[in-house]
Amino acid sequence: MKGMTAYIIRRIFFFIPTFFVVSIIVFSVVHFLPGDPITWMLVDNPLFVSPEVIEALTKHYGLDKPLYVQYFTWLINIFKGNWGMSMKTRAPVLLEISSRYLNTIQLAISAMIFSIVVGILAGITSAVKQYSWFDRFSMFGALLGAAMPVYWTGLLLLWLFAVKLGWFPVAGGTDLRALVLPAVALGMARTATMARLTRSSMLDVMREDYIKTARSKGLSERLVIYKHALKNALIPVVTVAGMSFGGMLGGTVITETIFTRSGLGRIAVESIWTHDLPVIQGVTIVYVIIFISLNLFVDVIYAYIDPRIRYE
Repeated sequence: MKGMTAYIIRRIFFFIPTFFVVSIIVFSVVHFLPGDPITWMLVDNPLFVSPEVIEALTKHYGLDKPLYVQYFTWLINIFKGNWGMSMKTRAPVLLEISSRYLNTIQLAISAMIFSIVVGILAGITSAVKQYSWFDRFSMFGALLGAAMPVYWTGLLLLWLFAVKLGWFPVAGGTDLRALVLPAVALGMARTATMARLTRSSMLDVMREDYIKTARSKGLSERLVIYKHALKNALIPVVTVAGMSFGGMLGGTVITETIFTRSGLGRIAVESIWTHDLPVIQGVTIVYVIIFISLNLFVDVIYAYIDPRIRYE
């Protein structure tokens, strides 16, 4: 237990400088976007556009200060819980994010569950029944799923299951039925990756000597596969699953736009179009925090599966 605690502490200290480096990159990229955010802010009110108004608003948002001063002010305010005000809605950025982030997390987790369950089960079955019709069919499906981008999969699912068959709502909605198609569309490519990786890893593990020893002891094939082979085969799968979740968070930008879901992805697109710097920074830093936390979680699970990692 002490070894695991020390390992977690080391990983936390490792991610602290990572957060600061990424925050610098996020701040720099956002502030080098083309266009003046103050001008975009006043685009709906052309009568108020004047040099005096622009100058006053520039000072109000601190955009007249050097970039390094703006960065440290922004970073300190983040830790204080003051994430600024939206230039578009004049609402607190934290309020804008808190009202939508649960929808994005719900979508990403649902897609992750779909990809893990379907992908791992398909990969295990394909490995156990190597070269069977199921193996060939599932691997072909995995190749097809990996080749299809999220926006194409989403539009195809919408056309077939929402427009033609009417099984699911075409757009919007907050119930479980409205979550199915976006989750499948977002998780399809990762499901394909999970299936192929699980199959490959299972085939490698099942050739090991300890698996042959377990079979020679008279253990049932189900016990050999799910108790002895699967745990070791899951090590690379867990790593890819963690990285896939980060990719899914990024994929929510497209998915939420296609399915008109209210979430972080959609607010990110809207804020980019309107040059709403505080919201862009806020949404991006939330993605960074989630991604870093997820990496820490994956590292802990990884160390639990293979205890040797804690002592490296």
